[in-house]
Amino acid sequence: LDPRKDVVVSFMELCSNLVPEDLCVRVFDGLSGQAGQLADSMVKAPAEFWRAWTLFCPALVEFSESSAVFESVVYLFRRLGVLMGESDAVLTQQVMVDVGLPSLAPLLINSAGKREHLCEMVYTYTPPTTFSRLGVLRALKEAMNNHPAYIACLSYLVPLELQAELLEEHLFEHYIHFAQMALLNPQPKIRVAGLSILANVTSDSQEYSQQIVSLLPLFAELVHDTWWEVQAQLILLTSHLLAHLKGAANGEQDAETEEDTIEALLLIVSRLFGVSSTSKIVLQVGLCALVRNLQPYPVLLPAYVAVLLRQPQSLRSRLLTKAEDGSTPPPRRYVMDNSCRLYEECCICKLWPALEVARTLAGQAEAAGLAHFDPEHLEVLTACLPDAEAELNKEWLTVFEKIKAYVFVALIDPALHYGATVVVRRFWLCQPQSARVGAIEASKGTLLQTLRINYSDSGHTRVHEGDLLDFLREMRDAGRETNDMLQSVVDRFREAHNAEFQRSSLDGLFD
Repeated sequence: LDPRKDVVVSFMELCSNLVPEDLCVRVFDGLSGQAGQLADSMVKAPAEFWRAWTLFCPALVEFSESSAVFESVVYLFRRLGVLMGESDAVLTQQVMVDVGLPSLAPLLINSAGKREHLCEMVYTYTPPTTFSRLGVLRALKEAMNNHPAYIACLSYLVPLELQAELLEEHLFEHYIHFAQMALLNPQPKIRVAGLSILANVTSDSQEYSQQIVSLLPLFAELVHDTWWEVQAQLILLTSHLLAHLKGAANGEQDAETEEDTIEALLLIVSRLFGVSSTSKIVLQVGLCALVRNLQPYPVLLPAYVAVLLRQPQSLRSRLLTKAEDGSTPPPRRYVMDNSCRLYEECCICKLWPALEVARTLAGQAEAAGLAHFDPEHLEVLTACLPDAEAELNKEWLTVFEKIKAYVFVALIDPALHYGATVVVRRFWLCQPQSARVGAIEASKGTLLQTLRINYSDSGHTRVHEGDLLDFLREMRDAGRETNDMLQSVVDRFREAHNAEFQRSSLDGLFD
């Protein structure tokens, strides 16, 4: 450090290139720990805020948004904003408007990846009142003098309004005005910002959703947009509107209008889900967003299941895997760009109508005349099955009747054997007894044909016989019904297909 200068000034001059990053972080964390004292002095003498801002703000410019130093400086300023606001909210807002915004404006315009952090920081200096928020927004718009960048900032600020329950009429009109401008902007990232504002506003409010429906002719055209994140935000917005619209109409005329609106929204989903060129990321976002709409809109099921089956295994498995602790995974950024939005992925099999999804899967396999299931079919099917303690009703037995041929063929396929055992076990050991007996009885003929195929001299690769026999022994020992059925099937196999029986080790199954 330069002994001729103030120690803090000298440290900041060296911070960006000579001081190790971890040391910088420790220094700023230490300052955050003393934020209470610093805030008191700044409230008593606002010039102290100007001094601190002038010293530390350059770090917001020099360090990238992915740097721990940038995060620690943002955290320091946020702590100061919160603590100063507790002492004097009006003064705190004023120093941000007079001192903070003029120097932040160029950064907000030119550094897209820093906008979200900086917008959150600005609002820690703004009292949670509609009047204060509108005042800061106007000051921010003036300081930036750049509508596209300002709209991008609004897309990060609107969730904060919703959290504080401040999005009343005047704020709502402000956000919607600029969102409409964004939808017509030639820059795709600004169109994303506009859709993000609308998607956030409609996420929780049926009242605002009804008003945003009037913009449908404007945003529906974006279904043809080639930018993946425009499509991702569009499908989020569409899903939110569908969720709020169902049954919201009052009167016959409103019902007809609602029906037309729903049809237009479903057409957006159809176009995005039904085009092979749609990005896998957009489809992943759509699968998570639309899962809660499958129950009220069963017309979505065929396209939904078809898209889920087409997703790459790594993406599909993330949606079908339940966390052991029941937790929800953190939001995900799909591309390595900090200006990209965060998207929530959920375990869809905890939210979907499982029976309807399984029925759709079975119907599609039957209609397509599939010769066999592929791994993705079994993965989706097993994810549909109710937990072991849940009873299976007659509708589930109807599904089993449609899928049993595929499942038993999978039982002798090395790649599908394990998934098939999960399905067979779930039906053969289910409750109540009437359903269990029904599933077991329905399996006899199909199992017999499966054994014939397995032991025929076809040259196809089959599951190792030991694995098959281990499963059959497990089922034999599981109860009287399965034992009697298996013995009956093996006896019939010996009588009807003796040549194939002689190639097997099934004679030891009931020794």
